[in-house]
Amino acid sequence: MKRIFAYNAKDESENVFSEENFKVCDYEDEAYFDELDRLDEEYENQRKNSAPSHISMLIPSIIAIALMIIEYKVVIPIIEASEMNPVIVGIMLLLNIGVIFFILNEIRKRRKNEGKKTSEEERAEAEYKKAKRRLMTKVGVPEDATEIDILEYSYFINKKGVEKITSCGILGACIYVEDGRLYASDGDTLYAFSLDSFRDMKYFSESISVFGWEKTDSIDSAEYAEYGIKEIADGYFSEPGYWRVTLEHDEEEVELRIACYEGLHFSRLVGLAPRS
Repeated sequence: MKRIFAYNAKDESENVFSEENFKVCDYEDEAYFDELDRLDEEYENQRKNSAPSHISMLIPSIIAIALMIIEYKVVIPIIEASEMNPVIVGIMLLLNIGVIFFILNEIRKRRKNEGKKTSEEERAEAEYKKAKRRLMTKVGVPEDATEIDILEYSYFINKKGVEKITSCGILGACIYVEDGRLYASDGDTLYAFSLDSFRDMKYFSESISVFGWEKTDSIDSAEYAEYGIKEIADGYFSEPGYWRVTLEHDEEEVELRIACYEGLHFSRLVGLAPRS
């Protein structure tokens, strides 16, 4: 079976056939790309300005360390040298310990949320995507086109004939149906697939590591929480599976893969009954 949006890392002969066979055109409107670059730059500046600074992330740690030093070097020696009421001493120690634990808990929460988008970052990203969608109408992409995450991946087949994925990322595409064809635009290139060519859509429960998250809503939002996606490292996500879509091209079977959460959207557009 041929693959598109995939690259065989060990057998170059498998890469002769690619998504290029379905390419309609590369966009060439200079004004469009100038505006796209401006949007990208503007969004990147907004993202940097809304992201928490490294100093603000370090402040709780610095305070906790300072309090522990003061506790050990100052408070405890004073208590040991004085004749204070043991009850008061106990209360003072408990209060100090409580403050330290509170700060340490804040550090834990900040580390847990590190890498997650702030509300300001999410707002900037949503505005950027809306502006980009409006801009893409200039090259013929309907503003109500459906956003689909296609998986782009590198792989090889080992000696036992088992597929091993070496890397996997997201190609965010706007897809729409027109004149019996499914069009997919990534903002730079337009692809087209005959609706009559689609044959099957099957879900594979094979955990994969994917770099990047293109959706505006987070992985634990109401729309995506049910899929059990987990962030395993900065920018890398563990997804429980993927959809394999097969189609026919020049009497050969071709496959592409889409993210686990895109099955319903894709099947509605192409008229396939998804199976697991």
